[in-house]
Amino acid sequence: MVSVDSLGNRRTLRKPNNEALDEALYIWFCQQREQGVPLSGVTLQAIAIKFNEELKGDPTFAASVGWLSRWKNRHGIRELGVSGEILSGDNVASEDFKTKFEKFISDEDLMPCQIFNADETGLNYKMLTKKTLASKLDSVAKGHKEKKERVTLLPCSNASGDLKFPLLVIGKSAKPRAFKNVNMSALPAQYTSQKSAWMNGNIFKNWFFETFVPTTKTFLKQKKLPEKAVLFIDNAPCHPSENELRDGEIYVKFLPPNVTSLIQPMDQSVIETTKRLYRKKLIMFLLEQQETNPLVNFMDLLKKVTIKTVLYLAAEAWEGVKPETLQKKLEGCAEVEANDIFEWINGDTDVGHQVLSDDEIVNACIENIEIEVDSSEDEDDGTDQSTGPTHGEATAMLEQLMTYFEKQSETTSAELLTSRRLRHRTAKLRQYSLKQKNITEFFKS
Repeated sequence: MVSVDSLGNRRTLRKPNNEALDEALYIWFCQQREQGVPLSGVTLQAIAIKFNEELKGDPTFAASVGWLSRWKNRHGIRELGVSGEILSGDNVASEDFKTKFEKFISDEDLMPCQIFNADETGLNYKMLTKKTLASKLDSVAKGHKEKKERVTLLPCSNASGDLKFPLLVIGKSAKPRAFKNVNMSALPAQYTSQKSAWMNGNIFKNWFFETFVPTTKTFLKQKKLPEKAVLFIDNAPCHPSENELRDGEIYVKFLPPNVTSLIQPMDQSVIETTKRLYRKKLIMFLLEQQETNPLVNFMDLLKKVTIKTVLYLAAEAWEGVKPETLQKKLEGCAEVEANDIFEWINGDTDVGHQVLSDDEIVNACIENIEIEVDSSEDEDDGTDQSTGPTHGEATAMLEQLMTYFEKQSETTSAELLTSRRLRHRTAKLRQYSLKQKNITEFFKS
């Protein structure tokens, strides 16, 4: 995991001799900074020696000043003065920032639709509630082993709520089997990977220039507004510096560290709503699967949830966040009983802040695997285990679906037209396939 902060200063960055150690120290560093702990080079050297021993690394490793310097260059670590009570949620500082923010918006002549916010959060995507209803005959509530499979989500929207970017989902596997033969650009959310499923500088920078900037430019052009926008984010270690995240008048500004939790829009329950909706959709999905597989245990169905399913459910949850929720503090999601599922909804709060014990960090970095890697997210081994329906079969299925939806009172004309377009596309692909087959057979004869 190499940050982009130092790419302009070096032509190449050598890979570390011990990648697991390099990764473990960076994970530990990010967690400590997230909690506002001041760190010195001496502290990092001591932790590096500790991790090296636990990882059974080179016994002569001494975490020299030169080694630490190269490690900092790889990850773009810079030295800053400690300012304020980083975790206190300073209300005075918050009010001060609001005043400065209003002046900044006025001076820059920005409308709400030109002001954006993005924030990462962790999602334990197979986690179920730890509490259960039980019969009076039950002396003990039997449970299940807690699932720890995790992805990182990056939601982003403007202040007016009329431009929501597709979720960026960060998983561990570069080529999950679930995405075999899938047109990734057609999926409702973006997927990328990092071996611990975390955000890093490279991923954020790529997202900013390849997704945020072009999408924002198109949006502003449609609105007949100048090509000018600002994206507010927190000053997390995984984010490149402000001067690296700029394209003309579309740029990033960091929120003050001691007020982020109080004023960052995504932290004002937008992320919470997304997670509430995700967990509701996960349960509905499992119940639907159980209806078609009544003999399969509920927990066994949960094991078969793939990263592709997670991507769809997360995208649907994000789509369910209403514009008014993005415009102000959260009120939505009333259909979910907050008191009953508070612990469940917030069960991956620590994951969002990427908090692991030292032992968990070491285990996660050994052989570059995360805790309890699920087989459904294994790397694609190149074998085609499921070719899916043929063009002809797909055409027949779509015809059946059209017949079904035509009889449903809630079906809209737009939905029927979409179905018809898909049916037309599969039919054309079938005709083309047959034509190619005939040409091939002609030359063979």
